Formats: sequence, structure tokens, C-alpha cells
Amino acid sequence: MIDWVFTDTVLNLFQWITVQKVWFLIYQIKNRREQEKREIRILGTPPSLLVKILYGAVLVLLFLGLIWGPLIFFSLVTETGSLNPATSMSIEVSLEGFQPLFTARQLNISNMTDSEYHQLVDKYKDDTAQFASIYRIDNFQNVCISNQPASIWVISPPAREQLVAKVQASFQSNGSLNLLSSWTISRTPISTAAQIHLSGQRSVVLSNETLRQLYCTLNHTDSNCSGISTVMVKNLFPYYIRAPTTGESKGILKENVGCILSLSSSNFSGSSEWWTLEEVNGTDPAAAGIKLWVYSDRVAPGIFGSIVSIGYVHFGIQRVTNYTTAMLLQLEC
Repeated sequence: MIDWVFTDTVLNLFQWITVQKVWFLIYQIKNRREQEKREIRILGTPPSLLVKILYGAVLVLLFLGLIWGPLIFFSLVTETGSLNPATSMSIEVSLEGFQPLFTARQLNISNMTDSEYHQLVDKYKDDTAQFASIYRIDNFQNVCISNQPASIWVISPPAREQLVAKVQASFQSNGSLNLLSSWTISRTPISTAAQIHLSGQRSVVLSNETLRQLYCTLNHTDSNCSGISTVMVKNLFPYYIRAPTTGESKGILKENVGCILSLSSSNFSGSSEWWTLEEVNGTDPAAAGIKLWVYSDRVAPGIFGSIVSIGYVHFGIQRVTNYTTAMLLQLEC
């Protein structure tokens, strides 16, 4: 295009590019003819079987390397990486547009036992192919979250009245209201390619019955709310949470945890309220917390960490973009 700008010509831009392509093809044909003069094989005779096999084998190996090479590289680097376990975890439950209802941290973190891992493999062996090779036992951690809040429920009286009115209007008009659950996972910084803090969240649309339970819990003086003092929310948290090297933390294995929200109050030091959270159908009735599992990805060693952190798809897109740019520049020249 620069040549077209500074050249005195009657051709427009597209015609100029067409002429450039013709010159490029003529140049290629000229070089091909010069190469044929230097070849030992006479023009018109078929190439030998050995040459065809060598050319074919090289091309096949090249294509296999381009397709499977990055996959094998990412797999090996990830498997041989260092463990980056979670050191702390906190959760938060809130209604959209209002102050958080519940905030708590972990009580303890422990590793998965052999019996728990075998039960997990047996549960998902029909749903996930090669489960044991994808999810390894040393990457799992059992996190027990306290069912008691870290602080009281901080909300002003006008905001509380607004919340009650919004919940009431939602269940009376069959409207929708979202309950947000979020979690934050912290780890020891062992590599610059791995994030120290990871966050994730989930939005649960409350059903009409759940909205009614929430309204009655907030407004227990209503005569129509006798006997209702808790709120049961299904699928509030993912049971298995993945902690990747970088990016957003998300649930895996499609198993969730339902919880029961309860509102307590005290007049000991003024009017104070706080929410408690209990797991629905918890495996351990005596446990004083919510049981979640965290699956931490391994961190690639050294310089490979920055390559692995961009992901295989992004890595492939970069290669295709660079190749396309090189071809366009070649055509322009």
C-alpha cells in the first residue's frame, strides 16, 4: 500500500494489489523452473518411493507435532508441577443490592483420605471417563466452613424495611430475587504465574416458597408466618470447587450443597442480629460447619508457568494469528 501511495499509477488500490499478486506468482514460477534445472530427476518422471515415504513421514510428524505437541506439553507440565494447596477460605451470602447476610471463614483444612477418594471415584466412574487420571487425590482438600458468622448482620433500619418490602413484593407477585454466594481461596505464593487469591460466585434464583420463608424470617410478627423461622436454599454452593492457577474459581462435578439460613437476635448490647448457616442433609450431624472440597491445580515449574497460565486455546490462537499475519505480509511484499 505504501508503494501505491507514492507511485504515479492509474490503478486503484485493489487493482494494484492484484498486479502485485501476479508478480508474486510469476516470481514463484520462475524460482520453481530454476529449481527444476538443478534437480537430478528428469521432469515428467514420477518420484521414487523412498522420496515419497520420506516426504510423507516428515509431513505427518509435522502435523502430529503441531496438533498433539502442545497438548502433551501442557499435560506433562501440569502433571509434574508443584502442589499449590489452599491455606484459607472464606464464604459470603448476600441478596443482590443489599449488605451481606452471612460471612464466615474455614474452621480447618485437611487432605482427602484414601477411602474418601475411592468413594469419589466409584461415584463418578460412569460419568467422567478416566476419572482417576484427571482428578488426583493429593489435589483435593476438605474445607470445613464455620456455620457461625464472623460478624453481626450490619444493616440500617431503612435498608431492612426496604429489603422486607422487596422480598414481600417478589413472592406476592411471583417475581424473582437472586441470592448470591461467593467464596475466596487464598494460597501460599510459590510462583509468580499463580494467583494468591482466587474468587468465585454463584447466583441462585429464589423460588416463591423460599421467598415466603425469607419474608417470614425477616418479619416474624406477621400473623401469616406462624411456624416459619428458617430459609432453605437449594444448590447454594458447589460441593467441589476448583482452584485454578489463575482466573475465576468455579464448581466442578455438578454436585451442590443446600443450606438453611436462620436469623438470631440479641438485646444484650443493643439490638443485634446475625445469620447462621447449616448444611442440608450434612454427612456428619455433629459437625459445626459446612463441608466443601477444594481441588487445586498444580503450578508449572519455572518459566513454563507463564506459558501454561495462558491456556492451550489461547496458545493455539496466538500461533494461528501469527501465521495469518505472516502470510498477509508475504502477499503484500
